[in-house]
Amino acid sequence: MEPLLDHLTRLEETLFDPAVRLSRAALEALLAPDFQEIGSSGRLFSFEDIIMALSAEEPVMSRTLHNVRLVMLSVSIALVTYSSTRKTVDGVAINSLRSSVWRQENDGRWQMVFHQGTLVH
Repeated sequence: MEPLLDHLTRLEETLFDPAVRLSRAALEALLAPDFQEIGSSGRLFSFEDIIMALSAEEPVMSRTLHNVRLVMLSVSIALVTYSSTRKTVDGVAINSLRSSVWRQENDGRWQMVFHQGTLVH
């Protein structure tokens, strides 16, 4: 399971990359067409909603993830949980707890089908 944890951690980190967040093609490779996210605001985002939200996102200095864990829900469904720190251009650190559900597609690729972020105060 360690190689899969490493692989999914890299995919999560890829989604932190500002260039990826602004690229529809990159997001289509990583997010399933039926993707949904529950944002820290409590709002439910569809795939198209998240594409639009990311294109209007405020600049961020850095994002890091910590304490990554993997639980296999089935042979082709993985739950990844972790904490993250986002530093804004003003130097403010924003911490959150995150969970993602990844699905292995028929071609072997892993795509995220669900994500939730909860702010830590």
